Amino acid sequence: SLTTLNLFRNSIGAEVSREIDDLLQQNKQKAEELENHKKEDATGVKGYALQELVNYFASSQVSASQWEILYLGSLGGSEPSTITDALCKGSAPFHLSVEENNEANWKLCHETLKEFPAAASAKRQKVEELKETITDEEKQLEALQRSIQKHKEELEELESSMRILPALEADCPAMSCLAKEISVVEDELLEAVLSCLEKDPYDFSAESDEKETRAFPPLSLVFNAVGLSSQTISCLSDLDGQEFLDSNPVTLCDDNLITDLIQRKEVAYLHHMLSFKQVPYSRHSCVVCDCNAQELQYLVQEHEKEDPVTSAILSNDSVSITGRQFLLLDRNDICKHFLKDISAKQYRDFKKQTQNYFWLIHKQSLLK
Repeated sequence: SLTTLNLFRNSIGAEVSREIDDLLQQNKQKAEELENHKKEDATGVKGYALQELVNYFASSQVSASQWEILYLGSLGGSEPSTITDALCKGSAPFHLSVEENNEANWKLCHETLKEFPAAASAKRQKVEELKETITDEEKQLEALQRSIQKHKEELEELESSMRILPALEADCPAMSCLAKEISVVEDELLEAVLSCLEKDPYDFSAESDEKETRAFPPLSLVFNAVGLSSQTISCLSDLDGQEFLDSNPVTLCDDNLITDLIQRKEVAYLHHMLSFKQVPYSRHSCVVCDCNAQELQYLVQEHEKEDPVTSAILSNDSVSITGRQFLLLDRNDICKHFLKDISAKQYRDFKKQTQNYFWLIHKQSLLK
């Protein structure tokens, strides 16, 4: 440094002061560059400070001061005359052997710096690999966190359902016995019901008949099996198979005070299917009868049968009509529930162009 050179000049006397002045003059430009470089270090423009470089390269064989010399000396180039002056004047260490001057191992410095680009590249590659590893592990962590959250929700739901376990454990034996008894009775009745359905539905007895006098199972079991409500079943409990099949379904519902549209259409459909021995309904595969309310809309659109009456029926949100119920709608049903002012012509067009069209599909399915 300049301070060191001034102290050195005072210590050796006037006879060499001119040489020192020359050296100071020669290094004036380097000193200015050094000060500018220090400013760059302080502001971060260079990208690293001198101490960081020293710490990075310092080893037991190459001292920190040696790296400082290389760092500072590189600012002014590496002219052979300048290097010789530095070695001659002692500003850069000169060695006779490594053992004598451990700080003068310039060949090791050269080898270290020559290998530095490859080492830097390896570190950059390692950084990218670690970033990729971290990204993958973060994804795994996110998946694990989602899995943990799902398991927590399952655990919470399971623990919630377990609150009733003590009561169920107390009641289960009796409930199990009852379920077994119902299953046994159901199996006994099922055989007799299926036999009547297969041989002659007229043979069904009435639910109101005395149990001891019944030769055949009650028709109410069929009402139950096809999904009629308990209220409707109660209204029809006095009917045996012959009375049911020989009656007009509309009159039957009117006489027994069955007013609900859906129940009335279900009674009518059962009457129709029972006469064809198509109960259980699973015996009958039909694109119309199998439709729920939504599927019926798709079927009508697919067959391009969207007349005004059909549109009024299907657009009524308060009454959802299935395919099998649609087949059995009459004019009174339509007037009361869907289109109050339906004209005779509108009903005839609906009957002829739409309802009969789907009835034909249904009947073709029955005859298969």
